[in-house]
Amino acid sequence: MAGCDFITAESPLALSASLEADQLSLVAGQTVRFSAEGTGDRLGALVLNFGDGGQQTSEAGGARRASLEVEWVYEDPGIYLAGLEVIEFNGARASAFLEITVIPSAEP
Repeated sequence: MAGCDFITAESPLALSASLEADQLSLVAGQTVRFSAEGTGDRLGALVLNFGDGGQQTSEAGGARRASLEVEWVYEDPGIYLAGLEVIEFNGARASAFLEITVIPSAEP
């Protein structure tokens, strides 16, 4: 059509956070692999907190979908609450959590 411009707009994408681990119960000193994913209209960052003071941040740069794969070692026995926070540029946030149980090593 002459004189008309067509604009294609992306439909809004719901803000969400998803967090998975390859194991929820492990021996102190073993490695656990986390898979984190966030969706939203303009993502700013994914922040993965391991519950033991450790944290990993991944900048999303305005993407609509972002993911993060991280390996982590819990050195001390205990129950840890690992959490993912997905943050949009407008300040909106979504979270997901996993409870990780770490048992003592059999080694003296």
